[in-house]
Amino acid sequence: MQKLKQKIKLLQKIIEKIKKIDKKIVFHLVNQFNQTLNLTTILKTIQIKRSTYYYWLKMKNKLKEKEEKYLLQQKRIKALCLNYQYFYGHRKITDLYQKTFNEFITKKKVYTIMKKNDISCRLRIKKNFTYRNLKNNLQIIPNLINQE
Repeated sequence: MQKLKQKIKLLQKIIEKIKKIDKKIVFHLVNQFNQTLNLTTILKTIQIKRSTYYYWLKMKNKLKEKEEKYLLQQKRIKALCLNYQYFYGHRKITDLYQKTFNEFITKKKVYTIMKKNDISCRLRIKKNFTYRNLKNNLQIIPNLINQE
């Protein structure tokens, strides 16, 4: 019992030193003292409500799912760009992505993924039509209508 009280005092001292409580620190402390102390006592010493702790846990799992989905989207976009030899831009790749994987994704998201991974479409060099050759070889045609 004395050891538990000492641990609680240590936790309180640590919390007093740390003014802003970070989620990572809270999860670390809960994992560290979970075998010896009850969850409610740990959270009371850290001065965090139990509902916020469970909310943080829920959000932590959702963030992991979002990151996994984002990584999957990155891989798919890279594969599409490789298949079409980097000729398509972000607009065409969004259409291809939606058709092939039956999953909605915005053009802006595809654009940001392509920008972060340095994937850009190869631009065709547009040839400008010049009139230099025509100016030299112009033929003057006589006025057949004779309007003036």
